[in-house]
Parts: sequence; structure tokens; C-alpha cells
Amino acid sequence: MEHKKAVTSSDVAKRAGVSRSTVSRALNDLDCVNEETRKKILEAADELGYQINMLGRSLNQQKTNLIGVVVRNLSDPFHVLLLETLLKVIDENKFLAIVSEITSDDDIESTIKKFAQFRVSGVMITSGSPPIGISTECKKLNIPVILINRLVKDEKIDIVCSDNYKGTKLAIEHLLEAKCKTFHFLNIENSTYSGKTRGEAFHNILKEYQDKSDIKYDFLSTSSNTYKGGYDCAKYVYENSIKIEGIFCANDALAIGFIDGLRKYKKFEPGIDYSIIGFDDIKEASWDSYKLTTIKQNVREISNSVIERLKLQIDEQKINNSFELIPVSLIKRESVKINK
Repeated sequence: MEHKKAVTSSDVAKRAGVSRSTVSRALNDLDCVNEETRKKILEAADELGYQINMLGRSLNQQKTNLIGVVVRNLSDPFHVLLLETLLKVIDENKFLAIVSEITSDDDIESTIKKFAQFRVSGVMITSGSPPIGISTECKKLNIPVILINRLVKDEKIDIVCSDNYKGTKLAIEHLLEAKCKTFHFLNIENSTYSGKTRGEAFHNILKEYQDKSDIKYDFLSTSSNTYKGGYDCAKYVYENSIKIEGIFCANDALAIGFIDGLRKYKKFEPGIDYSIIGFDDIKEASWDSYKLTTIKQNVREISNSVIERLKLQIDEQKINNSFELIPVSLIKRESVKINK
């Protein structure tokens, strides 16, 4: 069987009637090539089926257009949503992603080794709780790194976070508008940075209200930050006769599981028998079965900020040591009981 000869940049240059160096400059988006010539070269490359050898380019330049993305707990719908958006933004900025899922501290060494072998230009560490040691190892190898929805104290590193305090405040204010007097916060044991921050904000904000009125608040915990975790907590609430009036959940998955659990065990409906608010605004929150009021994380703005900060690190060859809070918003649906 005869194999088709690979098309080279020389072939493109010959078809377009220009030099190889001009082809190289055009395909690398350099400004020194006028638009008419660039268009002619691109058309020639397309006609011949020419593909840029990205690996060869990387070896010549001693760097790649690869971005390492570290994820954990892809069973969480929000983490999936965030990853999908990050991948879109990485692609839009003409980078390629290498995704590595971390399940334990034992994965750090193999992940760093893989990133180093591929000469990644930078690393994004997503929300949840991937071992923080990975950012330290990246810094040792001078690989730019950005943390998303985490905080590392006493360490110089770029961080992008949703405004958890503001989101919690919006949730509490909406429950107060619904005339709730008893509040609960549902989170998991050994929570992530985001969950802990929301819990601390819940306590601090309601403590101020409690000092001025007859408001009461308490905490509920479960073993998993998934649908099952929320469902199991609802069973616990039923078995222990805990009064639920207004409940704020650390994420939407917990809230949705809790709703279904109370439906089974107490025949309670959100927005009628009690009020519930989640956090994240995953697609399931808008389903007719739940119509969950929630705090929306702006994953697009998070992703845009992360890629811009990473590009700055790559270009400047230094860590900028910045902390950016991304605004959140209250999405009102029907799970909050409005008492008139």
C-alpha cells in the first residue's frame, strides 16, 4: 500500500509563492506578515492539508502551548462544569490542555513528572481539595501555577476565588426576607476551602443578627458533598425531629439530595414547607423537580481570569502573588418560602 507523503512547509511556500520563513511567520500569527499574504498562505495550507508540527515547534522553542489542569472529585457536577469551561477558554487562547485527576497525595509525583515531561507552560489547580503539595512542586520546577477556589496561607502564589462571603450573605438576606427565624448550614465533614469559608461566613453573619433578635442557627454535617450526602442528612433530620425552616447548603448537589430526602421521609416540599438555598447553580438546580434558589458561581469569569493570570506568569516568568475575588449572584427560583 502506497503511503501519502507528508505535506511540509516547503510545499505550502511553493503553492503560495512565498518563502518558508514567510510561511512560518504567518502560521505563528506574527504581525510582520500582511493580511493578504497571510490569507494566501492559509488557503494554500488548507488546500494541501498541512498541519503544524506542534511537538517539533515545542522542541525548538524549549516550551509548549500545553496547560496542565489538575482536577479532583469529578463526581461533583460543579467541578465538571468548571472543567468544561476552563477547557473552552484554554482552547480559545490557543493552548492545549492535559487533564490529570488527583485522587490522593500519592498521585502528586506522577502528575508533576508528567507535566515536566510534556514541558507544560503552566498549571491550573481546580476547586475541591487536590493536594496542595502539587503547587509547591510546580514552583520548584519554575512552572507557573494558578489556584482556583483555594487559599494557601504563607505562600506566594496566584489565586482566583469566587466571593464565598458575599454569596453566603446574599443567601442569608434572602432567607431573612422570607421571614426565617431558624437557620441551618449543611456541609460535609473535613470540607474544602470553599465549604469552610461559607460555613465561617454563615456563623459570623448570623451571629450579628442573633445578638439583635431571636434568630437561631445551627450546623448540619454529612459524610459526602454529593446528592447522597444531602439525602442522608434529610434522613437524619427526620429521625431526630429537627425543625427545618431555612437551610443554606454548601453546594447544589447537597441541596438537591436534601430536597428529595425530605420528600421521602417528611413529605415536605421546598418553597412550601421550608426554604432552601444552594451554591454553584449547576444545571440540575433549574430542573422543574427542584427549582432551587442558589448562588451562582461565574465559571466563565473565573476561567477568563485564570488564563489571563497564567499568561502573565508565562510571559513575565514570575509569580504575581495576586488574589482575585470573582463576584457571585443570587438566582431566585421557587425553593424559598415567601411568607407574606
